[in-house]
Amino acid sequence: MGKTFRRYEILVPTKNQDGQPVEEAKFETIAKDLASELAGAKVFLANTGYRREESHALIYADVEDSSDTKELFVRYKQRLKERFDQKDPWVISYEVRVM
Repeated sequence: MGKTFRRYEILVPTKNQDGQPVEEAKFETIAKDLASELAGAKVFLANTGYRREESHALIYADVEDSSDTKELFVRYKQRLKERFDQKDPWVISYEVRVM
């Protein structure tokens, strides 16, 4: 039988409130922060080389399903609010089964 994990997806804007592009380093920082916080879990920046006309970039991580991990993402959402000047950044979570 396969293992069950939880995928967390973070959608962050590719443009600031003033319409200027967000520096790509901000996306890389999120991936590095999460990899560090999640003890080496695989964190992916799905929109590497994203097109400037896209409205959001996707960063995701597949991790063990635990209350500690959930709490980490709840706290991290607060950091995203400040870093990207957003009222409610999307952090999406769902079960993933590895076959």
